[in-house]
Amino acid sequence: MSLVVIIDDRPINRSVFAALAAKVEADVRLRLFADPREAIQALERELPDLVITDYHMPHWDGAEFVRRFRRLPGASEIPVIVVTIHEERQVRLRALEEGATDFLASPVDHHEFVARARNLLRMHRSQALLAQAAARGRELEDRHARALADLRARMACVIERLPGLLSATAPDGSVLFVNAQQAEFAGCAAADAADRPLAQLFGAARADAHAQRDREIAAGDAPAHRFLERAADALGRTRLLVTEKTPLRFGDDEVSGVFTCSIDVTDLDVSSLAGLAAPGGERARPARPRLPGALDPVRRAAS
Repeated sequence: MSLVVIIDDRPINRSVFAALAAKVEADVRLRLFADPREAIQALERELPDLVITDYHMPHWDGAEFVRRFRRLPGASEIPVIVVTIHEERQVRLRALEEGATDFLASPVDHHEFVARARNLLRMHRSQALLAQAAARGRELEDRHARALADLRARMACVIERLPGLLSATAPDGSVLFVNAQQAEFAGCAAADAADRPLAQLFGAARADAHAQRDREIAAGDAPAHRFLERAADALGRTRLLVTEKTPLRFGDDEVSGVFTCSIDVTDLDVSSLAGLAAPGGERARPARPRLPGALDPVRRAAS
């Protein structure tokens, strides 16, 4: 329900404008004022959706009223129609400079009054909806940024205390963070890895294989992946890694990212894992025996 405020020191004009404003849309609310000073005091408590004011009034003219009205919190975008018998350019220019939205010449054409008022109310309503959508968008962006910052902060508390090459990726595949050991393995600084594509950390071929597993985990198709893989470190040495991936969930139950932990087992006796050593690694099956317990503290910290 729209609130229309009418300000005019002449009772007959207030009555005519009120009758016309009632035709603008259904259930319109009207507030009538003879004194612009009283109107300002009332509008400090409740802002309208449209203001219609005469230009020549006692105490303040229409331009002065508009100036004071625009200073009220939240009133900068509310449409204001100024009614005047004057066609002089300076009169309208002053009202425009103070923030008037539109003008009507007195005596007012009834059809023009209704049409202009209706259009301005629709415009104001559309602007309000756009402002709400923009505010909602900013709220969602802020929430996402806070969630991402929380993810990084919480993982940073544990990431350096755990063994292995540790990293986490967002659902879009970008790197959220890595630990110092993973950064050294990749030949980069840990701080430089954040927000970069996974290929810059793992190399193109290895990144494609990891990205596929990450997508399956993020989609809920697999709770976790554990596999053997071979990867070259920054010195060009081929290393055998036991890698496990688990979903990251913070706040709600949605997957916020994928946590990856790789343990270098190149120099260990891994003959019992020979069945998993196919090129590119294979997904662990339930019947397989558990891998060495080095991953257990990582799994508990990531869950």
